[in-house]
Amino acid sequence: MADQVAQVKQRTDIVAVVGSRVELKKAGKYYKGLCPFHSEKTPSFFVSTELQVYKCFGCGESGDVFSFLQAYEGMTFRESLETLAEKAGVKLEQYRPTGREAEVKRLYELLNLVKEYYHYVLVSHVAGEEGRQYLSKRGIDKGMVEKFELGWAPDSWDAALRYLVGKKGFTQQEVEKAGMAIGGGRGGRYYDRFRKRVMFPLADFRGRVVGFSGRLIEEGVKEAKYVNTPETEIYHKRELLYGIEKTRSVIRKKDRVLVVEGELDVISSYKAGVMNVVGIKGSAVTEDQLRLLLRLTRNVVLCLDADVAGDEATKRGIAVAEKLGVNVEVVTVEGGKDPDEVARAKPELWKKQTKKGLGAYEFLIERAFLMHGVGTGLGKKRITEELVPVLAGIANSVERDHYVKMVAEKLGVREEVVAGEMERLGTVGRVGEDEKKEKGEGEGRGELLEKHVWGLLLSMSGERAVKRWKELGDYRWRIPGLVKMAEAMDGWIEKHNKDFRVKEFVAILPRELLGLMNQVYLAQGLVEMDEEGVEREFGESVEELVRLGVMQRMKGVSREIGELERKKELSDGDEEKLRKLQGEFSELLRSLGVEK
Repeated sequence: MADQVAQVKQRTDIVAVVGSRVELKKAGKYYKGLCPFHSEKTPSFFVSTELQVYKCFGCGESGDVFSFLQAYEGMTFRESLETLAEKAGVKLEQYRPTGREAEVKRLYELLNLVKEYYHYVLVSHVAGEEGRQYLSKRGIDKGMVEKFELGWAPDSWDAALRYLVGKKGFTQQEVEKAGMAIGGGRGGRYYDRFRKRVMFPLADFRGRVVGFSGRLIEEGVKEAKYVNTPETEIYHKRELLYGIEKTRSVIRKKDRVLVVEGELDVISSYKAGVMNVVGIKGSAVTEDQLRLLLRLTRNVVLCLDADVAGDEATKRGIAVAEKLGVNVEVVTVEGGKDPDEVARAKPELWKKQTKKGLGAYEFLIERAFLMHGVGTGLGKKRITEELVPVLAGIANSVERDHYVKMVAEKLGVREEVVAGEMERLGTVGRVGEDEKKEKGEGEGRGELLEKHVWGLLLSMSGERAVKRWKELGDYRWRIPGLVKMAEAMDGWIEKHNKDFRVKEFVAILPRELLGLMNQVYLAQGLVEMDEEGVEREFGESVEELVRLGVMQRMKGVSREIGELERKKELSDGDEEKLRKLQGEFSELLRSLGVEK
């Protein structure tokens, strides 16, 4: 199997795989783009064709083509291997899945079959007539039924259960684990979770059905309008976006996504021609959902219901989005109570509304003034209490000042008054400071220089690389991983002499060094230089590295000298040690070009 993994990797171009999901541009020997795993405005995500690896210098994500598919698509290693093997034309050896893998696979198979069953009942069976009539009244035609694979759960206690157990060979316990049956009722027997409902299949990012949402069509019945699959091994509501498997290509193409609340909002919007849309399955936008969208776009438009609950959900969504650095706009629904109603009745109005939304902060400011009113002192106080923490959380000082001025003008007060309230709360710039703390202080100049020198060295080849390596002499590396890499380099040069090739060098490194190796090699993509520039930079960096090493040693020697000189009496051994240290200090000064 290990040989086949290597074979698949050898036949796969990581740039093609990553490039089909992330926009990459050539940058010297590398390709770079915006990282798909975190929000950024300046590209720090690099891919190497030579080493077939990727690395983001913003969030630290790195790996090979298999780990990329696992992180981006949510695949297991086996799934990524099978996907790439099929494209590469490699026939894999027989594989026996683990117990959990087999169980999860059965759940996906079961849910796909029940999706087909419900869809057949809606489209072709007499039992689905009620569902067909309802959807027709809601403006959902056959094309949308087929596109979103809608279904109908018959008015029966065990129709789906009998189909899955009696005809497809699943156990009642498996149907329950998939969230499609409930056990223990009606004399201890299992029965269907969904009955007499329009069924909306819920799929993950890859298009695999993980659950269902069933909508009741009768009015005035004492049952929940919507019933969803409970949390299962594969269904997690907080991670799901309805319709994303259908609309992801449009979202990526338009580089913009409209976020609505429910399934009918998505379908009606799609039919109206606004196809870059997803539904959040409720009123709360989660961090997991936004991270999913970051794989496709950084431009998110929140378009939730036009009511108090929708406003509150929008505010929470903005807070989560801002935390992730997502560009947020807000579209206020006009002409109906929700996107479904507007898109069905006035599709052209819906298109117009969704073309441009308010900026997140404009929305929050507008809503605060609308809700509390500016005509009284109490209203102004409540507006201030609501908006000051929002303004203080804006990391960019220019953007913050812009909105402070806007709020002050609307309140009819001086900017200094609003700024004073922000200072009183002690929250100005808090977001920016928190981000700095999360990132940490970083490495010292010496460690950064060591990695830079290695990156420069590895970008060379043949005799040039060997010559430059020897210029380092007996330099003692600070970073433990580079100490081991230096040992490997010495061994390589002893064996191969002048024929240095980075790809072949990587092949001999222990697995635990590959992460550091990829980091220092890909870091060179951050600074584009020609061969002469690389050599010049290498020489200057080595000089600085050696100088830093000397100065570091001087500090240590100076400290030891001071400790000895503070003693009241020195033994013969102390005096001898002091003379040697003083001599070493003088030599170190001379090596820096300072005479003493």
